[in-house]
Amino acid sequence: MKKFAGIMAVLLAILFLGACGKEEEGHDGDRGEMIDVALEVPEKSDPGEKVELRAVVTQGKEKVKDADEVKFEIWKEGAKDDSSMLDAKNNGDGSYTAETTFAADGVYTVQVHVTARGMHTMPKKNITVGSGETGEAGHHGHEGDEGQVAIHLMKEDPITAGKETALTVHVQKDGAPLEKAKVTLEIAGTGASQKEMVPAAEAAKGAYKASYTFTDKGNYRITIHVEKEEGELHTHQEEEVAVR
Repeated sequence: MKKFAGIMAVLLAILFLGACGKEEEGHDGDRGEMIDVALEVPEKSDPGEKVELRAVVTQGKEKVKDADEVKFEIWKEGAKDDSSMLDAKNNGDGSYTAETTFAADGVYTVQVHVTARGMHTMPKKNITVGSGETGEAGHHGHEGDEGQVAIHLMKEDPITAGKETALTVHVQKDGAPLEKAKVTLEIAGTGASQKEMVPAAEAAKGAYKASYTFTDKGNYRITIHVEKEEGELHTHQEEEVAVR
């Protein structure tokens, strides 16, 4: 009888562990699901009018209330290099908001950068301010081509000289993570002739990681090169970072 009871105890333990394993496996699967961001921007506005920018972050059916970073980047058509960045307020319900005004007529792009649960996504929408006319021509088509690829550099803040620094590049094409690309960071001190090429390895879908030790304090320029095989894609983006 004791022997029978011992066998039953072992069988129950095996069944219990198996059930726990399935539960844990399902939980990991949910956690690995891509985050989704619904960006809400008015289609039109008037110059000087207060505009709310809103992003709702979800993962599956769950509202993501603990995003690491949410920022809205705004630029006028044809002037991406002069973009401005706004920190979003976490409303505690999966939504993140910020307010802004647009000073002049034109077509503006609003792109939200969301980092949450080890993932990054950056959808964007346009808003027409006033008549939408800028008095400048020849920019729209060029901006549309560049808009197919979005590159975002994540770095430690602050960056300390002499300390190894983690650098992560998130790349998207047509709104989806760009996988299996060749990503290289070209790092140089501002005004310096010597450059170092640092390869970044893909650690997750569309996320490429590298590490680098900045030897001296000062400003550095990082040029991010993104390539795909057989000339499918070759683009780059420059960033400036300050090292303390």
